Amino acid sequence: MGMHQQMNIVKLVLIVSFGMMLAGCQEEFFEITEPDTTTTFFADDTISDLILKVTLKDGSFDNIIDQCSETSIDFPYMVKVRNEIIQIDSGEDIEMLAQQHLQVRKNLRINFPVTVTFSDYTTSVLNNRGELQQIQNRYRHRLKDDDIECIDFVYPVAISLYDTQYQKQESKWAGSDKEMHGIVKGKKEVIIEIGYPVVLEKADGITIEVTNNAELENAIIQSMGTCDENDEVEFDDEDHFGNA
Repeated sequence: MGMHQQMNIVKLVLIVSFGMMLAGCQEEFFEITEPDTTTTFFADDTISDLILKVTLKDGSFDNIIDQCSETSIDFPYMVKVRNEIIQIDSGEDIEMLAQQHLQVRKNLRINFPVTVTFSDYTTSVLNNRGELQQIQNRYRHRLKDDDIECIDFVYPVAISLYDTQYQKQESKWAGSDKEMHGIVKGKKEVIIEIGYPVVLEKADGITIEVTNNAELENAIIQSMGTCDENDEVEFDDEDHFGNA
């Protein structure tokens, strides 16, 4: 028997034992049904990894400015193009900047300090160009980020957490990618259950409804590579943006 099969058996035993334990020992506190294995999963399961990648923050929309899909600069901030100071308050401002100043990208400078948000929603304050370049260099070996952008959850999504260590149940509503990512990420010794049905929206606007883990996993996998994620980043020295 392989290690993967042994782990699956251990997980199944945990789920069954957890349901029996709650039914026998905790009946006086609340009534709970045994988790359904078609709708539950652990943090290290494949479906958990796929959900986390779908809900990562996409940092590619401002690549013309920070040249890094792993990060996005928090609004508002200012950039300098030649002698013109431009305030960036939205994605629309970035699109306008790209259209009007595409030919002078090497003359575009960020007015530091700025706060950047990483794909996992952690943040960092950057005080100068060098600190931004350190992040760029860290992700220079790959131009594509890890997020899956061709399909999205339609919120809200109901999530139940069964703590196998402390024998507790908690129900949550995820109303955004950030909330969904935070609920699923790093939940050790916790059984995660999704409240199906769940609606997903593809990049072309088509929505689909899934009713269990297998259908959700299949929908995410089939969506991968079906749209342009705009992760292209140029790292030539002459195109680097400097500090205003």
